[in-house]
Parts: sequence; C-alpha cells; structure tokens
Amino acid sequence: MIVRSLSLTNFKNHAERYFEFSPQINCFVGNNGVGKTNVLDALHYLSLGKSFLPNSDANNIGPEADFFSINALVERPDAEDRIQIAMPPANKKVIKKNDKAYTRLAEHIGYLPSVMISPYDQNLISDSGESRRRFLDTVLSQTDAVYLNDLILYQKTIQQRNALLKSFAKSVSSKSEW
Repeated sequence: MIVRSLSLTNFKNHAERYFEFSPQINCFVGNNGVGKTNVLDALHYLSLGKSFLPNSDANNIGPEADFFSINALVERPDAEDRIQIAMPPANKKVIKKNDKAYTRLAEHIGYLPSVMISPYDQNLISDSGESRRRFLDTVLSQTDAVYLNDLILYQKTIQQRNALLKSFAKSVSSKSEW
C-alpha cells in the first residue's frame, strides 16, 4: 500500500497543508520547527489512530483551532481508499475508511502497517522490558488481528484485576480502622 496524498487541517502547526507522495522514496527537508515530524506523526495516525508521542488527541489540535483532521488517499493494488481521522470540537475522535466510520479502533489497526522509531525510543535499549514489550505489541498487533484481540482482552483483564485489588485493599484498611 502507498499513501498517495495527505491533507492536514489544524493538525499541530499545520493549519492547512496538502502533500502528494511518490511511490518511491519521500524526503522531508526544512528548518527546525516547520513541522516535518508532525507530518510523520500524521502518517502514524493513519496507521494506529493515535500519535506516536505520549499526548492526548486534544493536544494535537493546532493553535487557535477547536478541531483537527487528517485525510489521506491510500493506493492498494486493486483500489484506492480514503482514510479520514477527525477530532471534532468537544467530541470523540472519528476514524473513517471510504466515508464509513469504524465502530472500534481495533478494526482499523493493521490496515496500513507502519513502524515509527524516533529519538524518543532510546528507552527501547536503556529501560526495562516494558517499553520493548509495548513496542513489540504495537508491531505484532498490526500484522495479527488475533494477537490484537487477545492483547485487548489481556489489558482489560489486568485493569479489572487491579481495580479488584484496590477495592480489597480499601475494604481491609477500612476494617482495620474499626
């Protein structure tokens, strides 16, 4: 698959920007602070529906704007698809493929696989295994839908377990006060 074009509206420092890409190699050249990394982040959004940076979707809305949108034309061997990601004002992020919204983000993951490695990923080498596991989970989830669904269930189970342990800890501490 090839991303043929990308349109950004109010995405970080890009108020209105349109790019057409070559099916070969594409290079982004420019001074510091002009938004090269933001274009890469928009492409990451197309793959995983979120920023590669640890920030919320609302933080990606450009200055003096109340929404952002990312639109792309993706060429497959047999067809073209339009991918749209929008963060409307005071609403939930919406991801659409050919004007049809996904009911779950997991349905989109794997459609346009990508791997993003940046200077922020130095922790893959220096930190504990958690950051490496998270990186591998992201890569594997894009290539194996069963793995993604199992990972989602596992994370939900861990959250439920932790909530249960907290409630047990609260009830034990409140009884010890008696």
